[in-house]
Amino acid sequence: MSFLKGSDEKPIHDDETMHWALAFLRKERPAFMKVHLQDAGNAGSLCYEEKNPAIGWRRNIWAEGSPYRTAALRADEYLGQFLDELGKLGIRDKTALFVTSDHGQADVGWHPFDDAEAWPMPLVVSGPGVRAGQRFDYAEQIDIVPTLCHLMGVRPPGNADGRILAEALLSPRRTCLRGGRDEGIERVDPDGDAMLEKLRKQAAGSPP
Repeated sequence: MSFLKGSDEKPIHDDETMHWALAFLRKERPAFMKVHLQDAGNAGSLCYEEKNPAIGWRRNIWAEGSPYRTAALRADEYLGQFLDELGKLGIRDKTALFVTSDHGQADVGWHPFDDAEAWPMPLVVSGPGVRAGQRFDYAEQIDIVPTLCHLMGVRPPGNADGRILAEALLSPRRTCLRGGRDEGIERVDPDGDAMLEKLRKQAAGSPP
């Protein structure tokens, strides 16, 4: 079941999203839920697109009064409400949680494709079968589905890419892939910004 509503012009805000998410959780007790909060992303875009230079949070999501900061704090509160509801239903200790984002956020707001600040994304995993306090250096969003399926005891879809994040698990099977990929191929090139700047200067007729 999906609840999809709104558009870029008339977005549904996080308060309504959480209202329906909690209502669905109480009524249906689903085996799997995905809840997407969009207000922080939209607020980051506002900071990026603001034209008035007198606005302190123009191109600065961390400035005092920034709508991004406000939306991010509210998202944290909504996550707390969701955890509280899991507790009231008696299933918090039985629920695996993956908290992440659909993209990173640059300090200027939004997620410009050539801005390295927008490349990394947070990923927090908790729940049964997850090793508490563990940190790992590298993961990708495509690793979420295989890891989630592993915890649920089901096979991932045939077209699922990624790997099981074995280092995040208490008792990974021996068949779980360990270690990283060929990061020389799959990591984003750390010199990408310098290469883009060189190409821009060449296109403008300036010496590289």
